[in-house]
Amino acid sequence: MNSSSIRGYVIPEASVRLARKVFVYLLLLSTVPRAGAQQTLMDAPAAQLIGPILQSKQHSLAIFDFSGPDKKMTALGEKLADDLRAAIAKSTRDLQVVDRSRIEEERKENLYAPEIILDFPSALLFAHKLGAKAFLVGEMSLGQTNVLTVDLKAYRVSNGEWIRGLRLSFRLNEEMVGLMAKSISPYT
Repeated sequence: MNSSSIRGYVIPEASVRLARKVFVYLLLLSTVPRAGAQQTLMDAPAAQLIGPILQSKQHSLAIFDFSGPDKKMTALGEKLADDLRAAIAKSTRDLQVVDRSRIEEERKENLYAPEIILDFPSALLFAHKLGAKAFLVGEMSLGQTNVLTVDLKAYRVSNGEWIRGLRLSFRLNEEMVGLMAKSISPYT
C-alpha cells in the first residue's frame, strides 16, 4: 500500500490523489467566470485604477463622461464612463463612486454644459461641488482601422494633483460606432 507521510502522519496514497484532484478542480473552478457576471471593457481598467486612488487616501470618486473624439460629448463616452462606474462599484466598497444621476442633477442645477469637463479647472470645481475627493476624466481618440484609444486620468480634488493615468485601446464594434455618432451636448 502506497502512502505519504507528513510530520509523522501516514496518509494513504488514495487520499493524496483525491486531494490533488479536488485542488485542481477548485483551481479550474476559480478561473471560470460566474454565470450572470458579464465582463465589460472597463473591468480591467477599474482594477488598475482602484489601488492608486485608495493609496492616495481618496475614498470618493466622480467619474465624468468621456469626451471625444475631437472633444465632442457622445453617447459612447457616456456609456464607457457608466461601465467604468459600474466596474469600480462592483469591485470594491472602499471607493464610493458618485452616481451618474447626482452628477447630472448638479450639472443641470448649475446650468453646466456637458463640456464642462473639457476644462480642467472647471472639472475640478465641479468635482468639488459634488463632494468627491477624486475625479476621473477620459478622452477618446480614433485611430486608423477603427481602433479607439481612451486616455483616463484621475486627480485629487483638494489640490488638482494627478493620481493615475491609464491608456486603453480597443477595436470599435457596430454598437460603439452608433453611440459615437450620437451627441449628448445641447450645443452640437
